[in-house]
Amino acid sequence: MSVNKQISKFIKFINEELIAIDSINVITEKLSGPVNVNLYKKILYISVIDCLSAIRFPDLKGNHKEKFLKFIDEYADWKERNFVSIPIVKERLVVVRGYTRLKRKINMILDDCAKYYGCTIDIYKIDKLVDELKLLTSNKYELKIIEDSQHRFLLYKYRNFIVHEFREPGYAMSVFGERSDFPIYHGYAGERNWVLLYPIGLFKRLLENSLGNIEIYLRDKKIDPYDHVRKTTDWFTELDIARLRAT
Repeated sequence: MSVNKQISKFIKFINEELIAIDSINVITEKLSGPVNVNLYKKILYISVIDCLSAIRFPDLKGNHKEKFLKFIDEYADWKERNFVSIPIVKERLVVVRGYTRLKRKINMILDDCAKYYGCTIDIYKIDKLVDELKLLTSNKYELKIIEDSQHRFLLYKYRNFIVHEFREPGYAMSVFGERSDFPIYHGYAGERNWVLLYPIGLFKRLLENSLGNIEIYLRDKKIDPYDHVRKTTDWFTELDIARLRAT
């Protein structure tokens, strides 16, 4: 089979799987407690993104974080990824002593957004680009906090939570993001804070963008995706074999 036909076969398979994921539902009458169907779907979307990233960057098999971030940066068309979550920075700055320029700026931003309390807002009303905030840092701890609070890194942390711990970080309610495909903030009655929510629509958008871009890459470079997909009969990876030889 030609490379182009292999690519078409692979893309068709992924698209059919996405339709299946979208169709997932739960018969709640058979269960005694609440069901988080969106969590199940997010885990499956992330699994597909991981699959695509492994095909694109086979040399990064042993570095899941770098592979994931590099793939999101280059293929997901995620414009918000380099924005910094101001509410999360606020929480992390508690460990930094003194009232620094950065703390002052963060408080000013949140004060300006106080009029939105009780509403659901997109991140552009609060968050700032990383380069803008770096100029205000006074020490290496603040710089580290700013860099780690970018949405690209937060998404990776989110990925690890849902994949490895079967739960979502924070206490956001998915109902607030049912119609959104980008990160949003919402609050709770009587509380003056913001809760970050990555809605199911965001994961779907990132995956659809990535799939379209990876197809362009594969066809342009004439790469058979199945050459970078491990056979299901092989229980051991190349990394497992390398570790065994090193013992």
